[in-house]
Amino acid sequence: MSTTIRRTSTALLTAATALVAVLVGAMAPASAQIFAGNGTWGYYDVGQATCRSRLYGNTQVVDLTAASPRALAKNLHAGGGNDAAWVRFRVFVVNASTGATVTSSGYSGWKRAWDNSPATWSGGTLFTLAGRGNYRVETRVEWWNSTSRIGWIADRTTSYRLISAYGFAWNGGSCSYVFQ
Repeated sequence: MSTTIRRTSTALLTAATALVAVLVGAMAPASAQIFAGNGTWGYYDVGQATCRSRLYGNTQVVDLTAASPRALAKNLHAGGGNDAAWVRFRVFVVNASTGATVTSSGYSGWKRAWDNSPATWSGGTLFTLAGRGNYRVETRVEWWNSTSRIGWIADRTTSYRLISAYGFAWNGGSCSYVFQ
């Protein structure tokens, strides 16, 4: 093997490795943790949830906004843009102390994901909840071919932007009413 071919091969391998590292890093679920799943799924991420305390007269409520995920199709074949899946998601609000479901959204609309281009949804899912609870967000993301589910994950959000009734803000591990 000539020196030129060896250098070209090494450069291509290095570039491919760097691209994979960037894609994995960009789509890593930094503020979430998978607690259940099955089948084949691609990289995904779910951003930080926002928990805004509100006071209406004597009534305390929490507006909890769950971020929409970004999800790639599983890269099953060499090359980019040659693997695809239909993706949808659903959000659950659970009691942080007991794990019991408090409420949930319906399923999102379907989006097409490729192995090099994620499915994305604009905005987030808003829930208005009683101020006396302590809540967490769980997101179920599903990957489908044209007729059946090929994979799914259940993801627990671990990072929340807390905003008090008076506008003070900080980060926390769950969502509850804050009067400050």
